Amino acid sequence: MSKLPQYDGAIRALVPINRLPKTRQENVIDTCALKEFNRNAFIHHESEEDDNLYYLIDGAVSIYLRDQKLKKIQSGSAAAKHAFDRPGKKRHSIKAEINATIA
Repeated sequence: MSKLPQYDGAIRALVPINRLPKTRQENVIDTCALKEFNRNAFIHHESEEDDNLYYLIDGAVSIYLRDQKLKKIQSGSAAAKHAFDRPGKKRHSIKAEINATIA
């Protein structure tokens, strides 16, 4: 049983998790970590490096490039089903517009 039952559906809908067999989806959910960010907190900054993918599960975030706001993403939207950036050096800064839950 998932330790994140309230987010199971949202996590299963993420790309490419939604293409995995159900048992693999359950493995992802069981190993997934969630983090809460308060309004105006940065999830990550442009040029930071890490091996993680970040997905918006709840709330809203904005994507910035060189301090210029490019777009806002709401949870449940088509854009929220995709990771903000790829692993490695981050191309954008991501900021919580309201309290946000990130996987």
